[in-house]
Amino acid sequence: MPHKTWVHVCKESGAKVWLGEEICRSCGEKGTPDGYGLTGTEAMGNFGKLTGLPPIGPHRKFLPDFSSTCPACQGKGVVIIEQWDKWCSCRSCGGTGQIVTVPEKKFIEIQKAAWKIFDEWRLENADAVKRAAIFESQSNRQYKKIYTRDHYAPKRSKRTIRYFAKMNQLMSESIDPDILTDVDYPKQDSPNHQTHRQDTMTDLLKYFVVYLLIIRGIYCLITFWN
Repeated sequence: MPHKTWVHVCKESGAKVWLGEEICRSCGEKGTPDGYGLTGTEAMGNFGKLTGLPPIGPHRKFLPDFSSTCPACQGKGVVIIEQWDKWCSCRSCGGTGQIVTVPEKKFIEIQKAAWKIFDEWRLENADAVKRAAIFESQSNRQYKKIYTRDHYAPKRSKRTIRYFAKMNQLMSESIDPDILTDVDYPKQDSPNHQTHRQDTMTDLLKYFVVYLLIIRGIYCLITFWN
C-alpha cells in the first residue's frame, strides 16, 4: 500500500535515502517530505503488472528500453490529492508508473525473448518435476498486452454520467461554500439543463409506472390465492 515517504541525507556518505519514517532511526534527524511512495515488493509487483515478466532474474539486464515514465504520476504509480492528503492509483498508467512506448507486436516479442532467457535459467538446475511444471507453464503462457485506459473503463450509461455530474457539483459546493450558484446569479436554462430536466422527469415517470405495475401484480396474486 502506498505510504508517505521522507528523504534523508546520510551524514557519513551524503547519499539520499528514502524512508517511510520522518525521523531517522540511526541519527534522529528529520527528513524532507517526498509525497507518497511504494514499498520494494509493490514496485516489483508493478513491473509484473506492466510486463507480465518475473521481477527478478537474468532476463532483466537484457531488456531493451520499451517504456517511459508516466507524466501523470511522475513514475510513482499513484496520484496525490493534496487537498485531502490522500492518494489514488494513477489511471493513465494503471498504477505501474510506466507507459509502454513500443508497438504491441514488438512488446510481445520482448516478452517472448525475456521468457526464453528466464526459462533456460530455471531449467539449468531443475529436477524432473520442476522441468515438467516449467514446460506446462510455457504451453499455457499468455503474454501481456499494452495497458490502455479505454480497455479498463467500460462505457457508462447516460444515467450514470448524469449521476456523477450531479455528485461532482454537490461535492464542489460542499468544499467551497462561496462558489457562485444560480441563486446568486440567476441564469437561463441552457439546452443541456433542459435536456437533463426532461430526462429526470422521464425517469420519475418510469419509476412511477413500474411501481403501479408492482402494486397491481401483488393485488392479483393476493386475489388469486384467496
